[in-house]
Formats: sequence, C-alpha cells, structure tokens
Amino acid sequence: MAAKISRERLADLLVDPRESLDFEVKNWLDLQGSNEDKATFAKAVLAISNHGGGFIVLGLVEADEGIVEAEDRPATLDAYSQDLINGIVQNYCDPPFHCAVHIIPNPAGALFPVVVIPGGHRVPVRARRSGPNGNTVSNNAIYVRKPGPRSEAPQSAQDWDDLLSRCLRNRRDEMLDQIRDLISGAVPQIEQAAEPERLDKWIESGFSRWTELTEALPANVGPRLPHGSYCFAYELIGERRQIEPARIPELLKASVVRHTGWPPF
Repeated sequence: MAAKISRERLADLLVDPRESLDFEVKNWLDLQGSNEDKATFAKAVLAISNHGGGFIVLGLVEADEGIVEAEDRPATLDAYSQDLINGIVQNYCDPPFHCAVHIIPNPAGALFPVVVIPGGHRVPVRARRSGPNGNTVSNNAIYVRKPGPRSEAPQSAQDWDDLLSRCLRNRRDEMLDQIRDLISGAVPQIEQAAEPERLDKWIESGFSRWTELTEALPANVGPRLPHGSYCFAYELIGERRQIEPARIPELLKASVVRHTGWPPF
C-alpha cells in the first residue's frame, strides 16, 4: 500500500461504502473506555495488515439499505486521535507499525475517522496480547481477511499459503528495491574517515622549525623576513610512481602554473 494516500481517495471511500477484504466499517467504538472495543478494533487492524493493508472507517454500520451512519455519534471526534489509535496498535500488534488517521467528510458533510492500515510486512503480524477475558483477540494469534468479509485466524493450508506468499513477496520486493538503489547509486554512501591533515601538519612543522632557527637572530635580518611573507604549499596525492631524485627539479619546473606574473613556486 502506498505510504501516502490523498484525501480525495479517502473521500471516495465514503461515497458508496461497501466492505471488502481491504475495507471494513465499525460503529462508534469507545476506544478510550472499553477494552472490548479496543480488542474489536485491534482484530480488524491485525487482519487487514496481514491482507496487505487497507482502511477502517469508524462510525458506520451495515443496514438493510446498505452501510449508513451508526447511532450515538459522539459530540467530538477527539477520542479517535492518531495517538490513541496507534497506542492500541502498539499494544496489540507485533511487529508494531504506524497507522495514519484522517477525519474525512462524506458527501453530506458528516465527518468520519478513516484509519489507513499499512501493508508490506515481511512477516505475519501477530497479536501480542489477548482481549478482555481472552475474547475477540487471542494472544499470539494471527488473523487474516476472508470472504464475507470477516477477520479470522487462518483455517486452511490455502490461507497460510496466501499469507506467507505475501510476506515472501514483500521480502523480495524490498531486496529488489535495494539492488535497484545500489545500481542507480541511490544508496547513501558511508562517510569515509578524513585522511590525516598531512599538509597542514607539514606547514606547521615548517613554521616551527623556521621560528626555532631564527629566534636567536637580530630583529631586522633577512632570514627573519622583516618586510613580511606569504606561504604556498602543496601535496602530491593519488597514485604515485617512482621518480629519480635528479629529475624532481625538472618535473617541478614543467608543472609551474602562471596565474599572474611570477609563479608562486
């Protein structure tokens, strides 16, 4: 499932809502005060996440005329905050993940919480705790979406094969993405440790030696450079080849670059 979904796409879910394997509606669950309602919501999250992701809309119920708004709409929707929703996910889902929560208007302008359940998991998501009195959700249970639609534990070899195949595909897709990034150069490179600042240290060493040699000389003699001075230095880096010492002056002369007037070397 895409990491980011437009509000227009979410609003489309409320135009003519119909439950499917990746879309479920729940009434106005009391996610703050009722542990049973928390477990009911968590079971739907577990099943949809193992299906590959999807949506849960709160505040809707199935009726003879289709899916309609549930009774007893709360005065505010503060009880369906993203922090509260993800607190339930963290308590019930292993491995845990993040769900986005959006408050979306239906065509009549009524607002409903839409919870986006991510897919793409590399392992089956299990319940890390039971619901109240062991009801609704069982500890360590794995739930999937099945035709109906309904959320149940896998009951057949085909159920398990579908779930495990989905996880293996996600592992494969992740590996292929990494290989693709590597080929395209998109993989962040590990910052290499800086080489020792040999040139700076060499310059400092040279000045220290010059100071040492001239310290005992009179103030205005030539070796003390009484009219000022400036310094140029360079270092040969990269692959080096053996050069006879007698050829070094010749090579240095040939490498002179004249930017203005006299060359620095």
